[in-house]
Order: sequence, then structure tokens, then C-alpha cells
Amino acid sequence: MNTEFIFQQAETRETEALATIDETVEHLAIGIVSIANIIDPEIVIIGGGVSAAGGNFIKTIEQKMKNYAIKQITKNLRVIRAKLGNDAGIVGAIILAEENSQ
Repeated sequence: MNTEFIFQQAETRETEALATIDETVEHLAIGIVSIANIIDPEIVIIGGGVSAAGGNFIKTIEQKMKNYAIKQITKNLRVIRAKLGNDAGIVGAIILAEENSQ
């Protein structure tokens, strides 16, 4: 089972997939807010398998964040998807290998 499968199942309104996504959103919101309350970043980039989530995944995370956040800290905080999605680790490894081979 992977994130792609879970999101496909959620599109068909499968109960366990929807519950898994809700729990994931909740944990991501809490984690992002915990970090934001300490270091006050301007932007948080979501990568990995969840970055491929369709629909309102990012917006839902941002809405949940409001339940836990210090308003002034998260007022201008942007949450976006990683441009490289789930391939960021692979691309980073290739770049590192190229740099170390020179």
C-alpha cells in the first residue's frame, strides 16, 4: 500500500482511505505548526508521496493548522507542494553523486 493507492481509494469514498487521509492531515498540521511556532518559516514545502495528493489536500492542511497555530506566526506562512514531488530524494542523490565524483 502506498499514498497513490490511498488517494485513489479516497476518490471512491472508501472509508478507511478517507480516515487515513484525515489522520495524515491532522498530524501534518500539528507538525507544521509545531515547527512554525518555533522557527517562524515563510514557507513549508510538502514532498514525498503525499505531495502528489490531488484535490484540496494542501488547503485542508492549512485549515487544520489554524486549530493549533499562533495566528501571527502562521498568518503569512505558505504551504506548497514540492516541485519534484516524490522524486526529490532521487534527484538529490544524483546531484550529490555527481558532485562527489568530480
